[in-house]
Amino acid sequence: MQMTYGYDDIIKAYGSVGVDCGILHDSPESTALHINEIWYDLPSWWNSSRMQSFRQVWSYHYARTSNLWWFDWMRALAKL
Repeated sequence: MQMTYGYDDIIKAYGSVGVDCGILHDSPESTALHINEIWYDLPSWWNSSRMQSFRQVWSYHYARTSNLWWFDWMRALAKL
């Protein structure tokens, strides 16, 4: 997969899994083909165990939320 758009680390870490799930694509054509394949049954694709596993791992690393976000920021800044 071509490394672009500043997502090099994500692609290196999760590339094969992301490609298998249909989340990561290396061209607009590949993306369009995938969307056309899953369009009429999005819930099955989204709720598949492979997709949810990928989503959970990716979210933990890149989209985590916290009610104590300010505390997490203070800890991170203290390490600098």
